[in-house]
Amino acid sequence: SHGLRVLDFGGAAAGWTLLVEGNAGERYTLKLHGAALSAANGASIVSRDGDVTTIAVIFPGTRGRRTASVNLKP
Repeated sequence: SHGLRVLDFGGAAAGWTLLVEGNAGERYTLKLHGAALSAANGASIVSRDGDVTTIAVIFPGTRGRRTASVNLKP
């Protein structure tokens, strides 16, 4: 598998938690629709356009698949 895979998404105390999987050494962007985000711990906010926020997740390392947890806050 070469692309980004969303493993889980759910509500958290102060927002949402997103669990994703990707290839080590890769950067993936993901467009999220809904409430504007003020923070994305574990990722970076690339852009906001109305109700769409684009985030980028970078997976460290050089080989294999990795998982990352991203805490999203409105």
